[in-house]
Amino acid sequence: MTVTVGAFRPRIRRRSPRRLIAAVVAASVAIAVVLTQADLRVGEAVLARWFVQSVTTGEAAAAGTTVYFGIGTDQVTGLSITALCSTVVFVAPIIALAAAMLAITRAPARRIVAAGLLGIALVVFCNFVRFASAAWAFDRYGREGFDIVHRYAGSLFVIAGFVAAIIVTLVVGLGGRDRTRRSLHGRFPG
Repeated sequence: MTVTVGAFRPRIRRRSPRRLIAAVVAASVAIAVVLTQADLRVGEAVLARWFVQSVTTGEAAAAGTTVYFGIGTDQVTGLSITALCSTVVFVAPIIALAAAMLAITRAPARRIVAAGLLGIALVVFCNFVRFASAAWAFDRYGREGFDIVHRYAGSLFVIAGFVAAIIVTLVVGLGGRDRTRRSLHGRFPG
């Protein structure tokens, strides 16, 4: 029996410092989004006003983190955007996912950034549709309609949108299903 010393040397690939810096910056942005969520919810209310205005009667206006609708009718209602209903809950994990992809894969950084932005756009759109549908349901069917949309239908819709955004971010960011498997397999052999 012969023994060969040094026959097995694991191949260690060093990450580019720029790529690691980009991953740290992306992770920092995810943290900043969470820490500034109160201010971001005010901005969300301003944007949600446009969605709510398009599906409810009367006028809509935003004040702080609340979107008021039905202005000019006999019933004005406020839709408050809480921390748990905020788009921040969905955006921060997408940014963190992009940061992780930058840190552990060999996928092009531009592709990962574009995929992250696409994922963010998808979750933002889904959550604003949820805001508008909750306001529409209240406008048409009262509190019962709001409760059904807010607690069940809207929640399921936005969760499905979040899952789709994660899948889109991974597939687009890593370059398709086959490339995704190869890129992750090189890092995590199984």
